[in-house]
Amino acid sequence: MKEKNIANSKDKPTAQPVGCACCCEQHAKESHSHDHSEEESAKGLIIRISISTILLIVSVLLDFRLLSPDIPYRGIIILAVSLLAYIPIGYNVLREGLELAFKNRDVFNELMLMSVATIAAFVIGEYHESVLLILLYSIGELLQDRASDKARKNIQTLIDIRPKTVTVITPNGTEEREARKCSVGDKLRFLPGERIGLDVTLMDSAGDFDYSSLTGESLPVHCKQGDDVMAGAIVLSKPIEGVVNKPFEDSTLSRIINMVENSAERKPDTERFIRRFARIYTPIIVALAVLLIFVPFFFGLYNGNAAPFHDYLYNGLVLLVASCPCALVISVPLSFFGGLGAASRNGLLFKGALFLDRLRHIDTFVFDKTGTLTEGVFRISKALTHVDGINKESILSSVATLERDSSHPIAQAVVAYAQELQCSMTAPLSDIEEITGMGMKGVDDKGNEILVGNEKLLEKYRVTIHALPEESSSHILISCAGEHVMTLILSDKPKATAQQTIKDLQERGYKTIMLSGDNKAVVASIGKELNVDVALGGLLPDDKIKEVEALRKQGKGIAFVGDGLNDAPVMSLSDVSFAMGGIGSDTTIEIADVVIQSDDPYRTVTAVDLSRYTYKIVLQNIIFALAVKVIVMGCAAFGVAELWWAILADVGVTLLAILNSLRTLHYR
Repeated sequence: MKEKNIANSKDKPTAQPVGCACCCEQHAKESHSHDHSEEESAKGLIIRISISTILLIVSVLLDFRLLSPDIPYRGIIILAVSLLAYIPIGYNVLREGLELAFKNRDVFNELMLMSVATIAAFVIGEYHESVLLILLYSIGELLQDRASDKARKNIQTLIDIRPKTVTVITPNGTEEREARKCSVGDKLRFLPGERIGLDVTLMDSAGDFDYSSLTGESLPVHCKQGDDVMAGAIVLSKPIEGVVNKPFEDSTLSRIINMVENSAERKPDTERFIRRFARIYTPIIVALAVLLIFVPFFFGLYNGNAAPFHDYLYNGLVLLVASCPCALVISVPLSFFGGLGAASRNGLLFKGALFLDRLRHIDTFVFDKTGTLTEGVFRISKALTHVDGINKESILSSVATLERDSSHPIAQAVVAYAQELQCSMTAPLSDIEEITGMGMKGVDDKGNEILVGNEKLLEKYRVTIHALPEESSSHILISCAGEHVMTLILSDKPKATAQQTIKDLQERGYKTIMLSGDNKAVVASIGKELNVDVALGGLLPDDKIKEVEALRKQGKGIAFVGDGLNDAPVMSLSDVSFAMGGIGSDTTIEIADVVIQSDDPYRTVTAVDLSRYTYKIVLQNIIFALAVKVIVMGCAAFGVAELWWAILADVGVTLLAILNSLRTLHYR
């Protein structure tokens, strides 16, 4: 079984800081630290870039005699101004490059290459090219920081769906308090329709809760005094009071935030390949640059026609600068991180770019039914009578009258059905009583006892229950005068976007499968309505596992989409797993690779399109960067390339690649 534990995942490499000051590979090292906040670092970098830019302009004006044409010691002054322009931005690059070289034994890092190239350019008198190279590199670094910061802020803003405040019961009444400032033992009050902000234990009253996004069960959960209610459940029936039993940081909702904040830690296969490539590529390029400098020089000495050593050193510098893999090492992870930001803006929380990239290899989507492709909201699909000659409208009128003031989802389904049939909801009933966890009871004007509820209710009053049809997975039983007279069949309505989701996935070449523990006939009916390729019902969790294992044996790339605790085992087997609803059980959050904030299954189509779009951007950057570098390196080998060509091939291409990568952040 594939391990997907967040804390101990084989896919989880060393954490990479966001918004670092140089290439992602070097700044993933643990030894590198930031003494200031990202915002302060960015402001400082902008100031240093501005100073260097001004001094570079002054140096160029002096060199072209546009500023003080008759100034003495022009050459020395130009050198001094160029050094002053270089130091503000070159010092940190050189220092960090040396740290990586000596502390981490990473001699061939991009920072060292940049430092060697720019210092050598100074040595041979190419002052302006040296400063321009380090200046453009720093601008690229700033753009990378800003892009990463923007993506991170987008993610953090969108994922924090936790209620900001809760109502705390105090000796003097109630007060609004920030949820994060609540402590274990605080007493809270929640109103109907309100989402529970912290994990609580019910105090002295019972209530019904919508747990559909936590467990995948469409039926409301009835909790009594002393029961625990998890953060994320929605209060349905009446105000409830509870005692906080877990700190804010440990609540179910808080775990989502922790999960996504670590999303950058799981690197996509493409990014890992680029980094492995850079580790091999960089030493080879350094060796080629050394050979390009010394082999022609000594060969020229041997033949007696050697050019000045300056020329050979210049060609080697051109090769070294042009070949720097910064464009690849920076733009590839930035593209994926931008994709994560775009995903968050579209209601998709990826645990890592690894899964955004992995979606490209999926060929089969497996869906749970209830709460995933269906609303988990009940409707009355059929009314079955069990006694000949009964007045159906009269019975339904009595039932609707009993249920009309209830906020329970099943009661609302009954009322909606009665309204469709234009039945009265003002039947003369007396002695109306709610039987907790079972249903409702009342007495009509003829003295007949009316019962509306589940099997437990009728059994409590010793009413014989008639046989129910096979397709009846959920139902309401109705008894009149001690006899089971009617059964209302409940069905689950497909979500508005479910059919389009299946259609669009199929058009993109994916096979669609629906697995459910619901009645086979019900599943087959929903499957036919949605036009899924395969619909299987009556499955236990173990049966779902067997079905997915069979697909894996066929070599299928599987994405599983579910919404609750019962889906966790199947999620662990899939290549990419989606959890519906934005929140889920502890186990579901732990295992799912992607959390869909809304209940909209069409977000899976969005995820697929975003994965393909991101990879297209990555591929564009790789092809463009390598093509330009190969051309300039070839020209350098023949001595026809200028240093500014190399600057364009390195920094220019890096800037263009970064700008291209930012397109993923603005994906719509």
